[in-house]
Amino acid sequence: MAILNYYPNIFWQATAAMYDVLLCIFLALQYRDASRQNHRFRILMYCVTISSCLDILRVVLEVNAFGFQIPYLVLRVAATVTHTSYGLITFYFVRYIESYAYKDGWRTLNHAIEGILLYVYLFLMVINLFVPVLVDVDYYTHTQYSKFLMLPVGYGIPFYFIISSGFVLIHHRKALRVRERYTLYFIYAVMIFSATLQAVFPNRIQIVYFLASLGLFLCFLSIETPNYRKLLSIRAQLEKAEKAAVEANRQKTDFLA
Repeated sequence: MAILNYYPNIFWQATAAMYDVLLCIFLALQYRDASRQNHRFRILMYCVTISSCLDILRVVLEVNAFGFQIPYLVLRVAATVTHTSYGLITFYFVRYIESYAYKDGWRTLNHAIEGILLYVYLFLMVINLFVPVLVDVDYYTHTQYSKFLMLPVGYGIPFYFIISSGFVLIHHRKALRVRERYTLYFIYAVMIFSATLQAVFPNRIQIVYFLASLGLFLCFLSIETPNYRKLLSIRAQLEKAEKAAVEANRQKTDFLA
């Protein structure tokens, strides 16, 4: 109960994490050979699931649910890891959006900028493990507080990734089918809302991963499942046509012989 008193909405995050794990197991077992979009959705889903579980663990450590004193370094590592995973989610969200907008394996300046920013983000997160420059934890209250680079880096770079995906959606909206377009619009709005809410209330609202899970479940039902079934249907038709061609060629060879 201490966890619920500390973060009342952690219940929703834990519930979402449970369903995320089940969906990841399904994806691992069923989506073994899929399109680029399915592959990137699977990576994004894995990132959200792992991040959600890590954030729940961080909350458990902060409220001292185990009943013994948690070392300060462990708390700082937990805070750093959860923020790192948040940045990875936004980065792979951009990559997932781009997989629908760009059909031919594009290479652009924006793509290079996103890669550089990701490396800068990860590098500073590693630095934060030794010297707090982004986020730190109060030794007595176990609450997080932001350092001087948190706003431009910890929130700025993930926001850039999200805004970048929005420009991709708008610029390449005609390349998307109607169902894909509006589903991705909804997920984008969810990402913007949750990221803004978390930035404004960093220590009071813990719904980023819950909302991300909600958006991905909608995406799975609305886009990924129909697309995957269509892919399997096309593949089955191709295999049937290939077998028919092989059989016709065999019969022709037997006839000529």
